[in-house]
Amino acid sequence: LYSCLGDQAHSIEYLEKSLKKVNDDQPHLRAGILGKLGNVYNRLGKHDVAIDHYQQSVAIYKQVYGDQPHSSVALSLHNLGDSYMALDQPEHALGCCLESL
Repeated sequence: LYSCLGDQAHSIEYLEKSLKKVNDDQPHLRAGILGKLGNVYNRLGKHDVAIDHYQQSVAIYKQVYGDQPHSSVALSLHNLGDSYMALDQPEHALGCCLESL
């Protein structure tokens, strides 16, 4: 909500607090929060930081869902690709987008 209101600092603060509260037996929640943090950092133009969060999100989702296709994996890969495009790395972006299909 804070992010939608343009208050990225509060978004990061609350998402970081949420991340600390997630239990180890809730990896899908951890991955979702990491993805949301990636979105906020992307909006701030901190694409390298966003990429780190998206990569963590993708890795966790892949552990949760294995080889089964899942929309959460696809969305995280798509967001990762967007960040690579923002950094003018189209080859990485294409790889992410293709993997998300």
